Amino acid sequence: LIFPSYIETFGLPLLEARLHKGIIFAADTKFAKEILIDYPNTHYFNTFKSEELLKLIIKSSNLNYQLQSLHQPWEQVHLIYRKFPYR
Repeated sequence: LIFPSYIETFGLPLLEARLHKGIIFAADTKFAKEILIDYPNTHYFNTFKSEELLKLIIKSSNLNYQLQSLHQPWEQVHLIYRKFPYR
């Protein structure tokens, strides 16, 4: 689950993904941390830094892929999507 929202007060998708033991990429917010406390498959990122999210996805999917430049981010995302095991 990718949950970039930073204005929610309670993120039901976060709770559902946790209950189904999914990998969660959530905005680094107080409410997300309250819902996901002690949940090991959580990765927090700054909502306003898409590069940070991309790096987390690559790191968590165990790809041997190095980011050198993000001049063509959609091409980068496509490469990740093709190799990501959860599609």
